[in-house]
Amino acid sequence: MENTIEANLRAEIDFWRSLVNDWENTRNEPVHSRIEEALALAEYKLQQYTSANAKIKLH
Repeated sequence: MENTIEANLRAEIDFWRSLVNDWENTRNEPVHSRIEEALALAEYKLQQYTSANAKIKLH
């Protein structure tokens, strides 16, 4: 079973990616920088979380 924190982070990333895709397909202006920053932050959090868990499993 997938960890709840990891599942929530993946769901957040999916949300932001979907929003970016919808924005690009429906608007004639660039994606708002705050949306891109939110996506990058969620991806960073997932990377940090999975990295920390990998280190824990090695010990």
